[in-house]
Amino acid sequence: MLCYPNAVFLRASSFACRRLPLLALACAGFLACGEAVQRRPDVFLIVVDTLRADAILDPDGEFSTPALDRLAAEGVLFETAFAHAPMTLPSHMSLFSSRLPLETGVVCNGQPVPEDLPLLPAWMGQFGYESRGVTSLATLLPISGQAPSLVRAFDDYDTDYWNIDPAERVLSRIQKSLDVWDGSRPLFFFGHFCDPHEPYDSHQDTGRTVQVTIDGIELATIPSENMTVWEDTISLPPGRHEVEFLSRHRFKVRYFSCHEGEQKLQETWEQADGKRQSLWLERSGDSPADCRVKIWVNDIVSKDVVRERYAAEVEHADRYVGKVIQELKQRDLYDDSLILFTSDHGEALGERNHVGHVQNLTHDQIAVPLIIKLPRHSSLRGRLDPGRLVRHIDLAPTILDIAGLPALPGQKGLSLFSEDSGQLVHLAETHKPEAKKDKLALFDGRLKLIYTVDDDLFRMFDLLADPEEEDDIFPIRGSERVEWQAQLRSLGAIAVNLTRRDGDVDPELEIQLKALGYGE
Repeated sequence: MLCYPNAVFLRASSFACRRLPLLALACAGFLACGEAVQRRPDVFLIVVDTLRADAILDPDGEFSTPALDRLAAEGVLFETAFAHAPMTLPSHMSLFSSRLPLETGVVCNGQPVPEDLPLLPAWMGQFGYESRGVTSLATLLPISGQAPSLVRAFDDYDTDYWNIDPAERVLSRIQKSLDVWDGSRPLFFFGHFCDPHEPYDSHQDTGRTVQVTIDGIELATIPSENMTVWEDTISLPPGRHEVEFLSRHRFKVRYFSCHEGEQKLQETWEQADGKRQSLWLERSGDSPADCRVKIWVNDIVSKDVVRERYAAEVEHADRYVGKVIQELKQRDLYDDSLILFTSDHGEALGERNHVGHVQNLTHDQIAVPLIIKLPRHSSLRGRLDPGRLVRHIDLAPTILDIAGLPALPGQKGLSLFSEDSGQLVHLAETHKPEAKKDKLALFDGRLKLIYTVDDDLFRMFDLLADPEEEDDIFPIRGSERVEWQAQLRSLGAIAVNLTRRDGDVDPELEIQLKALGYGE
């Protein structure tokens, strides 16, 4: 039988009496010792999409995160943790594979995940773990007609949503997924919240609306300050019809469709002015027909309101992460479990006159929060260094180390319990066509070098003297990192060959990605 020093004793009468074949017990890491039974810890990985590191490391008190503050107090909050890409899918693939985006081959949203890429949930499944995932953003949905993305790595991968799912529904889906798990095997659980992601909801009623008319007749008045998807069936005669959207405030039609049965009606958009948008629908036939209309609109706020809206999103996400933690406690799963909390990337909120992510590799877009709470009986307690530079590729090796499992094949990261970290250097990257230009960056705790591949241009920043990355010192100090320049040029040549082909993305997914602000 297998016995690992980091195994956690089962709670009294919880799983000890379940009937498992001897082989299954061995694979799951159980060890009978008289009446005591050991097993590997359950693992809960919670990701809040687009969450800046300073939402938790918040010296100015701009953000309210009481639930995460409590989790940090019971675990370890890392001061310098970084994603490898300011995009959802490439970042998650590095997290789950412990490889850099250029190594995974997934450098943009909407790309298929290579079938032969080893992924953490599937690897843990070979040692008895059951893996379950609940996601909330189109970038993590399966791609129709192609490799099944992250689905293949999980025993159950819940995608019961369209495009983007608010925290309220995500919590309910997490609860249902935990209900289905029978506890006979240790659990790896991935829960994903997307609420801080664009568009930024206000989480209050501000009275902002968009009026929708068709051929001058009012169809609907849709609230626009929070995510609202309006759907209805209308009777539409044959011919050409004008659909008009009007508001007193700037807004964006993120999604529009009109289907007659399974057929999507042809639409032609006119130029918009920010407060008015219109399109023409073409419908053939001889008589009126029922058509299903689906509309998603959101207001567009000025840059001076963005931080306020983002802070409201962070507070909302924190509230529901807290509900997940409470759920684990009520199910008696909290104390003995390994819990990791992080984000896939950050978000610019006006720094250098930019709002969003994808385009740049500045710290506001790639620095992420990281909290690790160990199982209460773990022999590794006290060995995590909160000041250590942490890369997303280090998380899978750390999880496997705590669970007492072999290394993930091909992993490039280091367990955070490894003493042989040396002088860690972080690589971040962003690529076309999601980004306007291919960019790569290398940095340690002192210097950061950003390379724009398209322009063969280097910029360097002293992170200690200039943490906002505003003063380019490459012209005077570039000679300090000549070896980095050679590495980035070499990686840039590889990146050009990995640029996504137009035919690689499912058309419907392309629409969804644009609705979320990608590729515009």
